[in-house]
Amino acid sequence: MRFSIFIKSGFIILFTVMSMCPQATGQTPIEDRVAVLITAWGQPTRYVFEYSWDNHYWARVGDTTEYVGEPCKIGHVGAFDNSSGESQISHLGIMPWGLNHEWPGMEYTYDRGGFYYLDEESGTYVSIHPDEPALAVDAVDLNQVTVTPADEVVDFMTGALQFPPDPRTGENLMDGWYKIETISFDNVFANGLGDMYELNNMLFMYYYKIMGLQTEPWTAADADTIHLFYEDKMAVTIAQLETAFGDQIDVRDGYYTAVPGYTEHEIDVAEDFAREGYRKMLASRETTDNNHYANNFITGNYIKEKLCEVGTLDETEFYQVRQIGRTPEFNAMNVMHVGPYIEAYPEGSTIAMIYVTHGLSWPGKETYGFMGVQHPWWKEVIHENSFLNFLSWKKALQDAFGDRYNLVFSRNGSELLQDSFYAYGYLTPDKLSGKFYIIRDAIQMAKTEGIDKMVIVPAHWHGDAQDTQYIMRKNSNLPLVSMADMKADRFDLTYCEDAVDNETACNSQDAVAEITITPSFNNLTDEFATVYTTRLRGGIERFGVYPLDEQFGYSESQLFTKRDGGTLEVKDAASAVAGAKIMVPADPYPDYPEQFTPETAIAFNDPADTFECMWEDTMLSISHRTNPPDMGGVTALGPAVHFGPYRTLFNRDVTITLPYDAASAGNSPVGVYVYNHLTREWQEIDTAFSGNGSVSFATTYLGLFRAGPAGGETAVTPASFSAKSIGWNVVLKWSTSGEDATQGFNLYRSSSTAGPFEKVNTVLIPARGRADGDAHYRFVDRWVGLGTQYYYFLEEIGRTGKAVRHGFVAASQGFWAGLFQ
Repeated sequence: MRFSIFIKSGFIILFTVMSMCPQATGQTPIEDRVAVLITAWGQPTRYVFEYSWDNHYWARVGDTTEYVGEPCKIGHVGAFDNSSGESQISHLGIMPWGLNHEWPGMEYTYDRGGFYYLDEESGTYVSIHPDEPALAVDAVDLNQVTVTPADEVVDFMTGALQFPPDPRTGENLMDGWYKIETISFDNVFANGLGDMYELNNMLFMYYYKIMGLQTEPWTAADADTIHLFYEDKMAVTIAQLETAFGDQIDVRDGYYTAVPGYTEHEIDVAEDFAREGYRKMLASRETTDNNHYANNFITGNYIKEKLCEVGTLDETEFYQVRQIGRTPEFNAMNVMHVGPYIEAYPEGSTIAMIYVTHGLSWPGKETYGFMGVQHPWWKEVIHENSFLNFLSWKKALQDAFGDRYNLVFSRNGSELLQDSFYAYGYLTPDKLSGKFYIIRDAIQMAKTEGIDKMVIVPAHWHGDAQDTQYIMRKNSNLPLVSMADMKADRFDLTYCEDAVDNETACNSQDAVAEITITPSFNNLTDEFATVYTTRLRGGIERFGVYPLDEQFGYSESQLFTKRDGGTLEVKDAASAVAGAKIMVPADPYPDYPEQFTPETAIAFNDPADTFECMWEDTMLSISHRTNPPDMGGVTALGPAVHFGPYRTLFNRDVTITLPYDAASAGNSPVGVYVYNHLTREWQEIDTAFSGNGSVSFATTYLGLFRAGPAGGETAVTPASFSAKSIGWNVVLKWSTSGEDATQGFNLYRSSSTAGPFEKVNTVLIPARGRADGDAHYRFVDRWVGLGTQYYYFLEEIGRTGKAVRHGFVAASQGFWAGLFQ
């Protein structure tokens, strides 16, 4: 491997200790500080007209490109209409152009009616827009318009009622509201307001009413108090970051839509940072799942446009943090969160665990012209990333509760997305092309499996609002929490269903399933903030900035590209972390999903065949942490090795190797531990294989790792393990001397010790030993071919699914050989 001192070369860069240590004294100059811009929807906990009105623009419409070559229009989609020369290029392109823009000669599609409240005392219809003049009731010509009560208005896209009565009580929540709409386009009733804007405000008002929240007065100026959903989590996150990094960073929050006089829009905060002299900026959002719509369009592109307009984009170092799922901290939070709902059932119960994420349309369409839509849903990564988060969540719950409960996450134990109890909450089936499921589909799958207990967990959101408490329930015909419980911030609900999905009494003979819907993370403010903070620190680390209380020794870094991956290894024998290594696979499909079209898009299904590995080109590092957290009762067998940027995520396994002291380990198995900032403990990683002073393991996240004794429930050292070639076959034999907590074994084969390895057995080889007795095994790997040296390792599976790997043996030798380096 060549070495270079130039960062742009993409090869190894050596850093001194001082480059990783924060300033000990003095104030960090503003040009060296990292501007951390925490973004979110910023929705108020009561109806505010301005927020609801502007939300439609920022979330669905966006600014437009007015002429070819217009500067600072970053990430806009669409094309200019060739027939009229009118623009169809906009920031989002989500909805038909003509519904959100006034098109010459077709203005009626943008404005042909409006929503009004009937003020019987004054005899007027009052517009939902506070600046719009009222209409006298007797001046409304019923020969020209229809006046429809809001609870009878039909959604023209779905055919369902737009504002149905409260399903709990039958109450008309929008009593007094009407839609006044044009009958004939020969005489259009237009009030000068975009119909989609008015509809969006009516929907927000309906959501607030169904959750029992305040809807009057309407405007921010008239409201006595305004609070945001989840603002406590954001406040704690900011406090944690400021404590960890001091004045090396400046943390501010900015939102996708602002509440006048209370919050700022993200682009205004970005502009403030730029004008104050900040040239290092990290933008983030708190959601569990990475998706292009929120991260690229709603966050990144809007901020970049503003920096471009200010004139600082080219000189600003800009990164993003895109999701919090799949980390040890996120999984630990979920164990805390879901545990009480699992443990409400008797031990030994079989429970279907249904994971709910937001979801996005698939594959979408790409059309042009007056009613064209161009948002590239077909290039979305949420499907892959959120399903990998589900699998990580599944593993955490299995490890925590699998020895006491039979938790079921899919049909027939399948790992495929289309067999899993993994569901979208925000969409209806017509938006998913049959490739992804809604919650109702997952419930039906579980019922078909004969499971009569289910727990539904909305794991995408950091708290409960209309998405989890109304929209996802309406889409899947689930009952709502009572108004009284909502007002008391109680959002969980347990009920029973019959075989055809009707709610029924749990003591009824018709009841076939008891279903618990958990809240999101409402009651885990500090825990959620810690999860978010830990993920954010990796973004800050990309600027060479580290927490004040962490100390580092030797460090090496290298640029890894998304397309090619790469390998970084510490080869300096004098370093305490000599031999530490990370190997990142190349992008398995360089054109997926980047080059997808609606016609060529492939729906993600198999986690063993992800579309990508790295999310973006990133400078990865290996460093010696000289003051690591104490390992408690675990004996450290090697140095604490920091792989960064912290909590960088991958969609395929990367292989990490750690050095350890072979003399201290003796003949005992060696494992790997990762530090979990939420539990403040070192937790053992399930699968690791070791030999000759190094231990290797696969992971999809980076962090602080350390070698220690392989402990816990498996830790069976095979008394023997051999492989012998006989013709076209390989005969593998092993024996054990005690299997108190062993469920069974898997065998893996490769033509190289570096992998990739494939599983040889199709079903788990069951354990047949006892805690105090020997067991002997024989397995024939058939038709593997001649003339190739094969390497095998043995994977032992514990009763909770925990795995420990033992190996390697070579096919042509009858003794231990080729231990992984």
